[in-house]
Amino acid sequence: AVAQRGAPRGGGQGGGGCIVASGVAEEADALGALRLRGFWAANLEPVWSLGSELARSLAALGMFTQAAGMFSEMRLWDEYIQTLVQLGKRSEAERVVRERLDAAPTPEMWCYLGDFTEETRHYSTAWELSAGSCARAKLALGAAAMRRQAWEEARSELRCALGVKAHLAEAWYCCAACALKLGGKEEEALADLRRVVAIDPEHYQAWATLGGLFGQLRQPREALCAFREACRLRGEKHELWKSSAALAADLSMYSEAIFRGRRALETGGAPDPVLAAVLADAVVKDTRAADMTGARRLLPQLRTLLGLYTAAQPGAAQHWQTALYVERKCGGPAEAAPLLLGHLAALRASTEWTKDAAALDAVSEAAAQLVEARLDSGCEPGELKRLGATVDELVHAAAERLAATAGSEGLRMVQARLRRHLEDLD
Repeated sequence: AVAQRGAPRGGGQGGGGCIVASGVAEEADALGALRLRGFWAANLEPVWSLGSELARSLAALGMFTQAAGMFSEMRLWDEYIQTLVQLGKRSEAERVVRERLDAAPTPEMWCYLGDFTEETRHYSTAWELSAGSCARAKLALGAAAMRRQAWEEARSELRCALGVKAHLAEAWYCCAACALKLGGKEEEALADLRRVVAIDPEHYQAWATLGGLFGQLRQPREALCAFREACRLRGEKHELWKSSAALAADLSMYSEAIFRGRRALETGGAPDPVLAAVLADAVVKDTRAADMTGARRLLPQLRTLLGLYTAAQPGAAQHWQTALYVERKCGGPAEAAPLLLGHLAALRASTEWTKDAAALDAVSEAAAQLVEARLDSGCEPGELKRLGATVDELVHAAAERLAATAGSEGLRMVQARLRRHLEDLD
């Protein structure tokens, strides 16, 4: 547009070119001045701020060598020392700390020196130099006291640190741990743990410790609530599921107890025979009730749990005994038959029945119950013959050392009855 306005229609091209150039230059100067106003109004970071942010970004990415050089140039000594430690240059980092202490001692540098030399007096110097405002110094002194198992001293040091920075959840947790170690200070530990979960609701250790402490104080409902939170945060910890299952069973929350017992097993825990016995008694008790509402709901869940227990530990006779107890009270011969065989196998595998008379009595009783159930159910002759071979093996093994015992006599009676039955079938 400028070129068209400045260009003549006829001759004299040279003069028109000068006019065009002059107009373009004037308009560019005006636009530049207008842009400069916006440029100086922009929020520009200082060079040192941008440099420190870049250095911290490099350190976060693991580029410690480049970050250390930038921290040193900008005289950011805390970050520089930490980066040297990350690079494994502790001796160089200690040298820098001592140089800074000679030039301008600060509480932070005295704390660094305490970290490198492991001398607690440097933390005391930092605390005195800060006029009671360096929480890190007292935290380090508290940690050193805990390592020495000086619980009262550690709690006092940590309390001083929390007086400066009350939002340190881990310090409150350590205070609670010290109170529990001292004994007789459960209420103080409870108050400290409540502060921990108020500051950091994701602190699963505090929730778990709260659950255990509530349990000691005979507050099972509060304990179960705490363990629920701990399980939510760290669902892979089978100890948490096991503890919460026991609490749920104590509170007659049997369905939840079964669920938590299963989760404990699924996360790598061992079967809990005490929990199984409590749940079995509860289901049998509900079966005797008039409406049997609870038993109809809980019995399938309990059967599943006991099946998982016997599969996880097939050689543990107590799991088979609990399952048999439930089926005899709530089920029928069809459900009890496979359990009898598993019970006999578990007794043979887990006891010294060929040497111990009491163990042999248990094996004899289990064999008698198994034979009785098989005969009452009218099983196939082939299965009875296999069962007869098992009984013959038991009689032969028991006769070596315990032939004159009641258990051995019981096995011979079972053997004779089974043989008569097979002869009658033939």
